[in-house]
Amino acid sequence: METVPIRPQCQTIYKNDRIFPCNDNERRFDKHLENQCANLREEMAKLQATSLKEHAVLSRKLDAITKEKKDIAKLLTTVQKENRAAKQQLEELMQEKAALVKRLENATKEFKFNTKTKKIALQKLDEATANCENLNKQLEQVSRDKEILEGKLKLLEKEYEKLQERVIMSSKTNLDNYQEHTPERDNTMKNISPHTGHLEVCQDMNLASVSQTEMDMKNIQVKIKQLEKNLENFNTTNPLGYQNGEAESEISLSAQGNATDTARTEEETDVSEFFGGGPRFRYWGGRAGDMISALALRMNEKVGILSNIRETRSDHGDLSTSSSPDIRPLDRIVSSSAAFQNFLRSLHNENRSNYTVVYDTF
Repeated sequence: METVPIRPQCQTIYKNDRIFPCNDNERRFDKHLENQCANLREEMAKLQATSLKEHAVLSRKLDAITKEKKDIAKLLTTVQKENRAAKQQLEELMQEKAALVKRLENATKEFKFNTKTKKIALQKLDEATANCENLNKQLEQVSRDKEILEGKLKLLEKEYEKLQERVIMSSKTNLDNYQEHTPERDNTMKNISPHTGHLEVCQDMNLASVSQTEMDMKNIQVKIKQLEKNLENFNTTNPLGYQNGEAESEISLSAQGNATDTARTEEETDVSEFFGGGPRFRYWGGRAGDMISALALRMNEKVGILSNIRETRSDHGDLSTSSSPDIRPLDRIVSSSAAFQNFLRSLHNENRSNYTVVYDTF
């Protein structure tokens, strides 16, 4: 803004209503004052202009500062939000850390407990392996005893079949001789059944031979019962699936072998092929039990026949003198074979040892 200089005006000073004219000095002084006033006005105008410029600059700076302040306030709010979120995350991490520490403690406890249980389990495993080895040894021993008993049973069956054949043949010959040497008998004797004729012929035998045969039969029966007791301790079923009819048919087929040594060896090989090379632990409940029960029934029948012979012998004592001298006594029917007597002795000893072994193992 431009300032207009104000021109000074000369004024007269009236004193007592009188006008006095101005001096030159006064006029100079007034001019000097007017010049100073003009300079002061110019300086004031300059200062005013500069102040306005500075005010505009300061207002601009103030606006920029206010904008920066708003931006900083926004940043502060975002930073505070982030700080709160970071605090929450930090708290969650601390909680997770505490949970992990607890889990680590539990895991260490479980690991210690598992190590203890592992040691106990290893000890039990060692004991189980030792027991398994002992049981395997006992099983091998029992299988060997089983094979021995099978062989003994087979031989006993063969001897029994031979004994039965001898008894049948001797009864037939004695019956024929008895009928030939007793013509004074009544014709009604011809209609007598073979069983009663067999009893009457056997009544003519010596009492000593009958008692000896009965004792042999009873000894065989006792040994078979002991063998049954030893075999029943296995208490198992037949794994091969043989039925009772098949077992009886095999018994009858194996009983029809020859009496020679070659036939005996062939039957033993057949038995070994049937039973197999390995131990058949679950065999005795089926076939062997049926075989032994069949033999026991036959022995009981024979013992009953011999007891009937003794009873009829006591009733008809006079018939023993009328028998022919050609009739052969049966005092050595059972004990005629030395091998059979040795077999009975070994079977008796073997039954004792096997009886103790079976009860020790099971």
